[in-house]
Amino acid sequence: MPFSRTIAAAALLLASGISAPAQVAMLSSGNTLDDPRSILVSKANLPGDGFIVVRAEIGGGRLAPGALATVPVRAGTVSDLRIPLARPAKPGEALVIRLHADFGQKGVFEPGKDPPVLEHEVKAK
Repeated sequence: MPFSRTIAAAALLLASGISAPAQVAMLSSGNTLDDPRSILVSKANLPGDGFIVVRAEIGGGRLAPGALATVPVRAGTVSDLRIPLARPAKPGEALVIRLHADFGQKGVFEPGKDPPVLEHEVKAK
């Protein structure tokens, strides 16, 4: 994970009241999809409960409205999590995987209240 993303994640978590300095969010996945119907997240770590959200990129850094997948994750480390997509990824399409903290209503993904902590982009073959 790039150093700047690690620092940004730590700053966001500390500013949000999560005070354990050793607890830093982490997200890892391949750079290409092996199956257009799902994404494999090799590892995700969050000091508190949160969500993994997958959205399509529509160009210029903008994301398409609506999520292709939203999966709750518990605090700690998750490994080899296969996430089914609401629709198959199109050839060459860029998908953005975001790890969000759960700061709103617990267990309910709320885009305005549950901030993204980290993101990773993958491309469909």
